[in-house]
Amino acid sequence: EQHNRVCTDFFRYNKDLVRCNEIAEKVMSELNVPIIDLYNFTLNLDEPLYTDHVHFFEPVRKLHGAFIAGQLMALEKSGEI
Repeated sequence: EQHNRVCTDFFRYNKDLVRCNEIAEKVMSELNVPIIDLYNFTLNLDEPLYTDHVHFFEPVRKLHGAFIAGQLMALEKSGEI
Protein backbone atom coordinates (compact mmCIF):
# COMPACT_ATOMS: atom_id res chain seq x y z
CA GLU A 1 0.00 0.00 0.00
CA GLN A 2 2.81 2.38 0.95
CA HIS A 3 4.60 1.90 -2.37
CA ASN A 4 1.50 1.96 -4.56
CA ARG A 5 0.31 5.28 -3.12
CA VAL A 6 3.51 6.99 -4.23
CA CYS A 7 4.76 5.06 -7.25
CA THR A 8 2.40 4.37 -10.12
CA ASP A 9 4.99 3.14 -12.66
CA PHE A 10 4.66 -0.38 -11.26
CA PHE A 11 2.86 -1.87 -8.31
CA ARG A 12 4.01 -4.02 -5.42
CA TYR A 13 1.73 -6.30 -3.46
CA ASN A 14 2.29 -7.80 -0.05
CA LYS A 15 0.79 -11.11 -1.22
CA ASP A 16 3.67 -11.41 -3.72
CA LEU A 17 6.24 -10.86 -0.98
CA VAL A 18 4.53 -13.39 1.27
CA ARG A 19 4.54 -15.95 -1.55
CA CYS A 20 8.19 -15.29 -2.36
CA ASN A 21 9.07 -15.75 1.33
CA GLU A 22 7.10 -19.02 1.46
CA ILE A 23 9.01 -20.36 -1.54
CA ALA A 24 12.35 -19.21 -0.13
CA GLU A 25 11.58 -20.79 3.25
CA LYS A 26 10.69 -24.09 1.57
CA VAL A 27 13.88 -24.11 -0.53
CA MET A 28 16.11 -23.13 2.39
CA SER A 29 14.47 -25.74 4.62
CA GLU A 30 15.06 -28.48 2.04
CA LEU A 31 18.72 -27.44 1.86
CA ASN A 32 19.06 -27.08 5.66
CA VAL A 33 20.00 -23.42 5.30
CA PRO A 34 18.98 -21.26 8.26
CA ILE A 35 16.90 -18.18 7.57
CA ILE A 36 16.54 -14.85 9.31
CA ASP A 37 12.93 -13.72 9.12
CA LEU A 38 13.26 -9.96 8.77
CA TYR A 39 9.78 -9.72 7.26
CA ASN A 40 7.94 -10.93 10.36
CA PHE A 41 10.31 -9.01 12.62
CA THR A 42 9.38 -5.83 10.75
CA LEU A 43 5.65 -6.62 10.88
CA ASN A 44 5.86 -6.60 14.67
CA LEU A 45 7.52 -3.18 14.95
CA ASP A 46 5.25 -0.59 16.45
CA GLU A 47 6.61 2.62 15.00
CA PRO A 48 6.63 4.53 11.72
CA LEU A 49 8.59 2.44 9.24
CA TYR A 50 9.14 4.29 5.97
CA THR A 51 10.73 7.59 5.05
CA ASP A 52 9.10 7.26 1.63
CA HIS A 53 7.55 4.36 -0.25
CA VAL A 54 10.44 1.89 0.19
CA HIS A 55 13.16 3.19 2.52
CA PHE A 56 13.11 2.65 6.28
CA PHE A 57 13.69 5.37 8.85
CA GLU A 58 17.12 5.26 10.54
CA PRO A 59 15.79 3.84 13.86
CA VAL A 60 14.14 0.98 11.94
CA ARG A 61 17.38 0.29 10.07
CA LYS A 62 19.19 0.13 13.41
CA LEU A 63 16.62 -2.33 14.75
CA HIS A 64 17.03 -4.42 11.59
CA GLY A 65 20.81 -4.43 12.01
CA ALA A 66 20.57 -5.44 15.67
CA PHE A 67 18.07 -8.19 14.84
CA ILE A 68 20.22 -9.60 12.04
CA ALA A 69 23.38 -9.44 14.17
CA GLY A 70 21.61 -11.20 17.05
CA GLN A 71 20.28 -13.89 14.76
CA LEU A 72 23.73 -14.45 13.23
CA MET A 73 25.35 -14.69 16.65
CA ALA A 74 22.70 -17.21 17.78
CA LEU A 75 23.23 -19.27 14.63
CA GLU A 76 26.98 -19.20 15.12
CA LYS A 77 26.65 -20.19 18.77
CA SER A 78 24.38 -23.09 17.85
CA GLY A 79 26.85 -24.27 15.20
CA GLU A 80 24.38 -23.77 12.37
CA ILE A 81 26.80 -21.43 10.60
